[in-house]
Amino acid sequence: MVICRAPLIVNQDSAVLSRTALENWLLDGLQKPTEKPKATQDKSNSDEPEPSQSDVIERSQDATQKAESPDPLDSFSEKPVDSEDHKKLSTLSITCQHGALDPRKTSEMKRIKMAALASIQDMGYVVEPKFMTDDICSACIEELFLERRYTLDHASHTEKFEELFNIEDDSEGAWISKSWLRDWRQALPKMHVRGQDDPDPEAPDYIDHVKCPHGKLSSSTASRQWINGQ
Repeated sequence: MVICRAPLIVNQDSAVLSRTALENWLLDGLQKPTEKPKATQDKSNSDEPEPSQSDVIERSQDATQKAESPDPLDSFSEKPVDSEDHKKLSTLSITCQHGALDPRKTSEMKRIKMAALASIQDMGYVVEPKFMTDDICSACIEELFLERRYTLDHASHTEKFEELFNIEDDSEGAWISKSWLRDWRQALPKMHVRGQDDPDPEAPDYIDHVKCPHGKLSSSTASRQWINGQ
């Protein structure tokens, strides 16, 4: 079987982060630490000169301007970091078993520009593992393709079987395992293993349902099913 692998068209100037980890990091950074109230001093005992009226006006204007146009990075620079784990943005939630980006978890991925990633790293944060947009797992993509094709093919085969199963036919038929047939007729058989073909009705796990230890037809009819030759 030949599988056509089309080249991935990606933006090489982008990195991929966990959407949840990124959102939590942003929310955490926007929560400024509570400032402790400054101890009041007795003006009569203070050596500092009393500010003039012009100084009071200037300070008030500066405070108003800062409140109206806050620096978005102030919250991150002022946020204390308690541990090394706090400084990590993990992407393990979007990592597959092969160590690459899991195509099954695209809804959990967030693409950002490399400049944005550099800004995060400049703040002392580490993204682990680090992924680019072309780090999607090709093995997982192939597995998803095969599973999708299996689902479609299996549905077609079982539909055709159901059309012929109950037709009265005097032609030759065969005995097969009843449990195998019951499972195989399901939309997703329990016997199915991802990435593998379904076992044959004469596989070791099922042949004893039809044949005795001497290779002849078993005397027990409870475990075998007759199907017509069509």
